[in-house]
Parts: sequence; C-alpha cells; structure tokens
Amino acid sequence: SGTKALSEALKSNKRIKEVVLAFNYNISDEGVNYLSQMLLVNRRLRALNLCSNYRFCSLKMQRFK
Repeated sequence: SGTKALSEALKSNKRIKEVVLAFNYNISDEGVNYLSQMLLVNRRLRALNLCSNYRFCSLKMQRFK
C-alpha cells in the first residue's frame, strides 16, 4: 500500500519534520499500523497530521522534546 511505502521511506528520513496526510480517506487500519511503527524508529519527525480522515477526525499527533 502507499502508506506502507511512505512509512518505510520515512523510517530512514533525516530531513522531513512534518507530514500532512489530512483528507486522505484511504488510510486503513493496516496503514495506521505502518505509520505507528515508523514513529517508533523515526526520531526527526515532529508532526504527523491526520486531520479530517474518517478514522481520525481532528487528530493531530505531535512529538515534543
């Protein structure tokens, strides 16, 4: 899936600090799992915006120091 490919790419990310997936209604439960696994590895990402998705209405996860 696209979410899996994105999550795999973000695991080795060294530059991207924010990802916006707002209004992306096709993120499945499996896709959310890939994103959560990526967040365990990626220490550079500061914000993952999932606002206005059917499953995550108005949810925005942020990692703070």
